Amino acid sequence: MAFNSADRVSLSSWAQARMERDMSNKRIYAEEELPESGAGSEFHRRLREEARRKKLGIVLREFRAEDQPWLLRVNGKGGRRFRGVKKGGVTENASYYVFTQCPDGAFEAFPVRSWYNFTPLARHRTLTAEEAEEEWE
Repeated sequence: MAFNSADRVSLSSWAQARMERDMSNKRIYAEEELPESGAGSEFHRRLREEARRKKLGIVLREFRAEDQPWLLRVNGKGGRRFRGVKKGGVTENASYYVFTQCPDGAFEAFPVRSWYNFTPLARHRTLTAEEAEEEWE
């Protein structure tokens, strides 16, 4: 986890924190559910779509939940919210570990496999084009 130093994040002041994956991109990867044959189907639609993607050089990537960003909510609904985006290439040339000390004095080491940069989400609501035009006048 990495936070921008200008955000003044203090982990000791957090009463509770909740992290969950942002699955809003899942609908982008989902294909339309059309019947292969019978009423409402198109003749060889899937093959035509595949040929069109090959022609245009579009490569479909499968949806992977572990590649989606994290949403972090601190101190309940009224608290701050952050979005964590995976940073690539962190563990290519080095190995990082997190050490924790057990009650018996021994240390446990956990390898760091991925690194996330967290940025705060905007707290204000953005105006639509019509609302902005009304405010301007």
